[in-house]
Amino acid sequence: MWERYQDVNTANKKENNLKRRYSVTADILSYRRCPRQYGYNARKNFSPARPLQEFVGIVIHQVLDRAHAHFAGKMDPSLKGKIPTDEEITRYFVDVEESLKSSGIRAVSTRIRENSLEVVKRFNKLEGPVLYPRVRDTEHRLEKDEEKYVIHGVVDVLVEDPMEASEMNVEIWDYKGSRKPDKGKTGKNILEDYEFQMLIYMYLYKVRNGFYPKKGIIYFVGELGRDPTPTTRPEQAILEVKPDEEMLNKAIKSFLETSDDIEKSIKMERWDPPSDGHTTASRATCDICDFRWTCPKERDYYKDKFPVP
Repeated sequence: MWERYQDVNTANKKENNLKRRYSVTADILSYRRCPRQYGYNARKNFSPARPLQEFVGIVIHQVLDRAHAHFAGKMDPSLKGKIPTDEEITRYFVDVEESLKSSGIRAVSTRIRENSLEVVKRFNKLEGPVLYPRVRDTEHRLEKDEEKYVIHGVVDVLVEDPMEASEMNVEIWDYKGSRKPDKGKTGKNILEDYEFQMLIYMYLYKVRNGFYPKKGIIYFVGELGRDPTPTTRPEQAILEVKPDEEMLNKAIKSFLETSDDIEKSIKMERWDPPSDGHTTASRATCDICDFRWTCPKERDYYKDKFPVP
């Protein structure tokens, strides 16, 4: 039978020259935190069995996005200029929660769920009256076509400085569902990653708009979960980053270097954990990792453990 096809010529498979898109958070920071976990989840498409960090981060972001839309009158024109009530925040929370369940993402305990809802309510009451009127845009998408890759990211909120009236007078805000990391080595690494994230956003913002934002604000919403209930913004809830040309250039160089490292890992099909294990990855990251029992760096720690947040 094969003789019928021996003279048939077929074209060689064309090389795929499409540039790979790299996200500041989903790719670069995730790979830096732990290449092994990134390789399994982002490249091999494993679904985490206990996506705690994913639930907390997404539910807080999406509920606050609805709160911004509520105040702007996008949910209902009659709501324009009104701060959502606790009941409305709860309704938005449940809507987001049900949507996440359909994707297999849910809170691992009632305590985690209730704490997430409570910190969003507190943020809404504490920050809403001053912050919401200043919001210029939400989910502000940014990207830059570099020589080898496309860099992209999403700014949670663009905020106007109330002291100035100018198109160039803008702050970029990013919400984190966690508390602010401590000042130990692991916490220091995480804070540096967050500063790096904001510097990349500033760079991308300038590419899109022609000028840098005045500053970047990372808001650790989890800080509002402390008791007693804060009546003013906790000092540790904020990390402020100012644009600096030297630091911006270093951040872009570092972004491209990490992208190169990811490409090497893809080609070699090799995803090693950080050389110092949880010190870089963070114990919280390791605790929820589905591959911790076989991790070359951390398996001895988890040999007889099954962490429950």
